[in-house]
Amino acid sequence: MFDCGILPLFNMLQNNLFPKKSRGNSFLKRLYIGGEDGRLFGRRPGMEIGIMRKLRLKNDGEGFYNVGTRCVDRTFRFDDDDKTHIVDQIRRMADFCGIEVNTYAVMTNHIHLLLHVLPKRELNDDELVDRVAALYGRVKAEKLRVEWAEWRCIGGEAALQRVEEERNAFLRRMGDLSIYMKELKQWISRDYNKKVGRTGTLWEDRFWSCLLEDSAETLTSVASYIDCNAVRAGIVERPEDYKWCGYAQAHAGREAAQKSLAAIFRDDKMKWAEERYGWLLHAVSDTPVERQREHKTVFRRALAIGSQSFILETYARFPKVFNARKRPAEPFVTDIGALSGTLFASHKPRKVVVS
Repeated sequence: MFDCGILPLFNMLQNNLFPKKSRGNSFLKRLYIGGEDGRLFGRRPGMEIGIMRKLRLKNDGEGFYNVGTRCVDRTFRFDDDDKTHIVDQIRRMADFCGIEVNTYAVMTNHIHLLLHVLPKRELNDDELVDRVAALYGRVKAEKLRVEWAEWRCIGGEAALQRVEEERNAFLRRMGDLSIYMKELKQWISRDYNKKVGRTGTLWEDRFWSCLLEDSAETLTSVASYIDCNAVRAGIVERPEDYKWCGYAQAHAGREAAQKSLAAIFRDDKMKWAEERYGWLLHAVSDTPVERQREHKTVFRRALAIGSQSFILETYARFPKVFNARKRPAEPFVTDIGALSGTLFASHKPRKVVVS
């Protein structure tokens, strides 16, 4: 776990100061290696060890996730132009990574997404170039296509290896939730800082994520919660009036947004169901304020949302997240009372030290 040389140095000090004590002085260990909360005292570059983090629930491959991130100090930073740019970046990064954005809400100080990480598959050169073009532009993508074709014509082990190395460098960044959010936040931060002439972090913490059951009940409930962000904030009276959310784009006739929202109903034959989903949104908007606050806490802290059987199955699948020391933690399940039935959410994760 401690691979940068600090632990051996501590052990040497411990043996010299406390030769008869096998465990050493716990206070010295906390002071030298990190505080009780796992944060280092006087941390310098290269000392990224012992930081307490919450483990994530991530499927190996395909999965649905409720994801969000907030600006540092919860400050209100994004104007209308920023929001439009962020929506565009969300789509471009998703096309590159092979992730479907079912819906989203870009607010003044945070973004909230419902993502479908698609199964990984083999990509030929044409498909890979199209994905690169979505993020970097067609000029760079076509330049790569020409270079790869020339190297293959040259032949030889070195030329072919260079093609595979460049292809793999792109492929490693695709089909992964963490990489998608990491790079999305970096792109937004870089563009925003350049615009306003600032430096430093734009986000207050790591992004938060919640694993969702692949069911229409779960996905429509989470999607309606996301699309009602602006209504809860008192910015608009109806979700279709806030143009930086997925439902407003679909309501305005954007085919890509309609297709993405229709997918959450888990019915391939179903077209854009504005009436059905619109009714659900307005029902959520009319939910009492106290109930909305309760839902906000659950949706923000939950590790998993779905049926009760899905929550219990998730506990069994991810023991490292939910186990407390050597004994499994009791499932902490909250009924969030979806309109079309009952959903359950699990939160209060175990914190672990990561290197």
